Amino acid sequence: MNNTVLGTIAGVAVGAIVGVLLAPDKGSETRGKIVQKGKETTDNFKDEINTLLEQVSDKYDVIKKAGNEIAQTGKAEMSRVKEELAS
Repeated sequence: MNNTVLGTIAGVAVGAIVGVLLAPDKGSETRGKIVQKGKETTDNFKDEINTLLEQVSDKYDVIKKAGNEIAQTGKAEMSRVKEELAS
């Protein structure tokens, strides 16, 4: 998924730049369009990165919670076994 998102963003950026460069406008207008498309692409990229980071963070939290639960279960089982062996 991540490669698809990055590939799509790169494709859109390249397509936009090529389209702007081939348009029959004055140089200053073309440069302005390139700057605008660059800003739009950067904003889209930042949004995608933020979404990806949120997803990674959410998955990390789930894994951390599961790990803590497993550790607690293991500790409880060890205590039970110790008590059983002691008696």
